[in-house]
Amino acid sequence: MTLTVSSHRRSSSVIGMADDLDHDSPVPLYEQLAALLRAEIDAGRLTVRVPSELTLVQRYGVSRGTAHRAVMILVEAGYARISRGKGTFIVPKGQR
Repeated sequence: MTLTVSSHRRSSSVIGMADDLDHDSPVPLYEQLAALLRAEIDAGRLTVRVPSELTLVQRYGVSRGTAHRAVMILVEAGYARISRGKGTFIVPKGQR
């Protein structure tokens, strides 16, 4: 039995969200993802927690390293803080 896996096949839920990231852009995916998350925070659509790295991997079709770098950009910019063992939390606008 032969099992073939296509790297271009994604579930419909991933495709809908992944369209926000341009895999052909010269801008690295981690920067695109960080910008997308920052926009979600600024618009008030993310208010308490940043999605886990695993959730970002599944939702946007990126690697775990890409998801991690995007989250670290948010932390370094003051948009989020990491609480070890609990998650990554959004810093309220007045505290940034």
